[in-house]
Amino acid sequence: AVLEAEGLIPALVELSSTADFNIRQEAMWALSNPLEDATPEQVAHLVQQDCLRGFGTALAASEPTVVLCALERVGHVLDKGAQLAKLNVALAPNAFHGYLNQLQLAEKITALTEHPHAEVQNKAREVVQLHLGA
Repeated sequence: AVLEAEGLIPALVELSSTADFNIRQEAMWALSNPLEDATPEQVAHLVQQDCLRGFGTALAASEPTVVLCALERVGHVLDKGAQLAKLNVALAPNAFHGYLNQLQLAEKITALTEHPHAEVQNKAREVVQLHLGA
């Protein structure tokens, strides 16, 4: 239902990127919920609507739980992108690397491997190892 709601995802992306902290946090959580059980095609739809930009903003949050959620969701998106690439060799190695590069998320995630919070470090290292080729 959320995926079909006209204009909802772009509005959440905008809020997650520009609103005050509490609203950004809530918008990021709202963006992450539809990803939970989404098919690779549904994730592609969300990525095309710029959901990664919202998660990219959350990667810079001061609250570790927000950063962890964003890392988990970016990792989930990349899992689905790898699944799509297996179905279409033209998308290899990951259907969503282009979006990641556009938003400089790989650099942000790599930098989080040095985050002061151990859980953030570990999750960032996992995403880097599984999806960013390091």
